Amino acid sequence: MDIAEVRGRLSELLKSEGIPYPHFGVAMNADEAIAVAGTVGYPILVRPSYVLGEQRMKIVINDEELEKHVVKLLKDLPNNRILLDHFLDRA
Repeated sequence: MDIAEVRGRLSELLKSEGIPYPHFGVAMNADEAIAVAGTVGYPILVRPSYVLGEQRMKIVINDEELEKHVVKLLKDLPNNRILLDHFLDRA
């Protein structure tokens, strides 16, 4: 689980095994999340770090939805890292 949560370590493992993976980023606030969205591209799967059972995960499709979801996540889970992955439809 630790390797999967540390995005850089996970991408290194996937690269070394030749396994494709979606673009991703990490943010600590809504402004950073919007900047990540600019490089990752919508739709984005947004979730707090270390979630179990898909709790608080959401697929967002624009900056407004992203900002609202990140603000809510950080209100409920202060100081948590927000993980953003490009959502692969039908993957």
